[in-house]
Amino acid sequence: MLDYLQSHNYTPPPGIAGGKIFEDRERKLPVCDDGGGSQWREFDVYPPGPSGRLADRIVICFAQRIPLYSRQYSPDHFATFDPFVWGTHGKPSP
Repeated sequence: MLDYLQSHNYTPPPGIAGGKIFEDRERKLPVCDDGGGSQWREFDVYPPGPSGRLADRIVICFAQRIPLYSRQYSPDHFATFDPFVWGTHGKPSP
């Protein structure tokens, strides 16, 4: 999914939700602020299953729609986060 997002200007593939603002109300993520309106955006990792969307999410800190270095993976719908770098995050690649 990460490679796809990066190569498609952070537009998710058809059928996969993504790009909405993630507010991080619980303050579990590092600060996403470059002083110019930065914000976290969330993306599903997998297509929906028979009972709906799955829990796996990717959140990326964007500064004016340009991705910053900070990227996080959540396997449990934002209960926990794991930072990673493109291609080395150690999670299954969809």
